[in-house]
Amino acid sequence: MSVKIHLYDACLTKDVRVFTKMCPYAELKLGQQNAKSSICKKGGTAPKWNDEFTLLNDGKSELVIKLYDFDKEVKFIGEAALQQKQLNYFIGSLPVFNAGKIGELKVMVSTGLFPQTYLTLPTMRDDVPNLLQD
Repeated sequence: MSVKIHLYDACLTKDVRVFTKMCPYAELKLGQQNAKSSICKKGGTAPKWNDEFTLLNDGKSELVIKLYDFDKEVKFIGEAALQQKQLNYFIGSLPVFNAGKIGELKVMVSTGLFPQTYLTLPTMRDDVPNLLQD
């Protein structure tokens, strides 16, 4: 079964650069499959991607999302994970860790168990980032 992953944005407290803004991107891994988000140029600690991915669910692996800063030398920012049991449907913020919690990553994950029309209603799609803000 395939899993749709919508990567919205992040709110981070860690900045791996000193003088300029980070250019974050995400690498997703589910089982043996990998995907990479767009680079949020000068996104700093509040990157926005609004990227979608479809990966096959092997039924055993967790979804791991690692954040990196794109620069001359790629730097690891932090990572978040979603357990296998949450891959049927999840909408919310995942904690991002790197030697402690350093922020949150807003995502929506769903499988074919939910009708596509339900997941793509304009009100749902447009309101998700606002609903997730504290």
